[in-house]
Amino acid sequence: MTHSNIAQFGRGAWALSADDGENAARVILVEGSTVSVRAQGRAVDVAADSLLVSRTASPAALSIPDTGRAFVLTIPLTAAERSGLGEELIVEIARDRVSGILAHVIRGIAADHGGGASAPSRRVRDQLADMVRAMCTDESRSGTFDLSTIFDAATDCLYRRLWDADINSEALARELNVSTRTLHRAFRAADTTVGSWTRERRLEKCRDDLIDPELWQLAVSAIGARWGLPDAAHFSRLFKARFGVSPRRYRSDAKQASTFPAAIAVLAEAA
Repeated sequence: MTHSNIAQFGRGAWALSADDGENAARVILVEGSTVSVRAQGRAVDVAADSLLVSRTASPAALSIPDTGRAFVLTIPLTAAERSGLGEELIVEIARDRVSGILAHVIRGIAADHGGGASAPSRRVRDQLADMVRAMCTDESRSGTFDLSTIFDAATDCLYRRLWDADINSEALARELNVSTRTLHRAFRAADTTVGSWTRERRLEKCRDDLIDPELWQLAVSAIGARWGLPDAAHFSRLFKARFGVSPRRYRSDAKQASTFPAAIAVLAEAA
């Protein structure tokens, strides 16, 4: 069985060799900026202040930008230890969670060896394995990384507050009790962003109001402000980019379309 080790990597492209495959786990701590990790035919982007846990320490490649660095921990695992880990998990580091403790220990061991590769003792290796397993269990129980659930809760909250021009990612994350990074990951998993999703729903609401005869007495700018777009010029630009015409023209066309049949009927009766 391979020895456990910790190595630090800076800017550049790095190849990581296999370490007993299914008999080992790899934990990559990322700092500074997003690091790309390619393994087993797929690439994963790991944001700064996150940990990537992979049950299989297969060959991998790191791509680290100028401002980033990565600590790579490889630990041998028994069959019982492997059963406590998922195939792959990205964990955001939190000081009050196991992830924060594990990150602190990895940094400390690397610092004690001047940033070079080091091989922790068997006792430290066992403690690291325990922490990795506990972190995975901690995240699983917390449900933090059920991104679809977070996305559903976030969009429900946003939909109820489309009128609020001040709603933003930070306020939404606080309301949902998640980090902004997790919130953004949930939206990326749904192929959108907080801003894009909110803007699209607001514009749809504005479009519906512009063609509602009961709201024709409201100014076009008031319609935009009603749905969280108080800057009239900005609202007009967004609306035209989305629907091809200005909101004023859109309303005018709707009015004309609604009155034209009535005018034809009047002319027919007169004839």
